[in-house]
Amino acid sequence: MINIREFQTRDIKKICRILNHYIRYTDYNLEEKSINEKQFNKIAENVLSNNYPFLVIEDNSKFIGFAYLDQFNPKVGYKITADLTIYLKPNLKRSGYGSMLVNEIEKLAVERGIENIISIITESNIASIRFHRRHGYKKIAYLKNIALKKGQYCGVFYFQKSIKK
Repeated sequence: MINIREFQTRDIKKICRILNHYIRYTDYNLEEKSINEKQFNKIAENVLSNNYPFLVIEDNSKFIGFAYLDQFNPKVGYKITADLTIYLKPNLKRSGYGSMLVNEIEKLAVERGIENIISIITESNIASIRFHRRHGYKKIAYLKNIALKKGQYCGVFYFQKSIKK
């Protein structure tokens, strides 16, 4: 049985395990050092204290992934726009779990007065680019060689979806 629920602090260890896979083995996440539970707890506290949704998905009580919205820009005028983070266990791409998560997070975003969602995706993350396009996100910008990870330059795409009702 699939269960999408609000994040709880007991999820942090599982979230770090997923994130650290992407940090260590890909350029999909541009951190270079693994994240520990204390560091991620600060991220989660910030997300929740700013009233952004933070969801996890489980299937038959097995942790599958997570998604949350966060501040796109600290300037007050950007309060109608949020930044999306979504990760699944690496072997579960194209499983439908991501679609369930993003659909639910968008509903919660609308309830909180968010009108736009931005997703920043490294150019090598083809699966994420396809995923976002399937869900109505439009590529609005490309920043060439904007980041450096493990000595390699990375470009990033900005994708945007208007969810204003």
